[in-house]
Amino acid sequence: MRKPLAVTGELHEISHLLGEIEGGLASLTSQFQESERVARDSRSSMHNRMDTQDRNLATLASDTRATQSSLKELHDTIENDIRPVTDDIKRMRMMGIGALGVIGFGGMAVGSFALWALQHTFPGVHLP
Repeated sequence: MRKPLAVTGELHEISHLLGEIEGGLASLTSQFQESERVARDSRSSMHNRMDTQDRNLATLASDTRATQSSLKELHDTIENDIRPVTDDIKRMRMMGIGALGVIGFGGMAVGSFALWALQHTFPGVHLP
């Protein structure tokens, strides 16, 4: 009759070991499912960030094209409208400086002639 007790003890031990294995397997399954959930959330977050970066990049490209277009228009305006005016102003300034030079030399000539004429007309007047 001892054999049935030994078999019963072995069955109990096997049953106990099977319970531990089932508990470990359930724990592993739970950990695996949690790991899968975290990985899925991480991938979703990464895709959302990539989508945001893609939208930002598209906006940046559009803004860059608009800025380039505005700069080209500004360059064309400067070349076609403003540069001729500034060139004319520079030309007129140079003509004005030239005219002032001519007037200055003419004034010096007239003044020198007047001084010479005064000295020869009134020989007793001495100017410094």
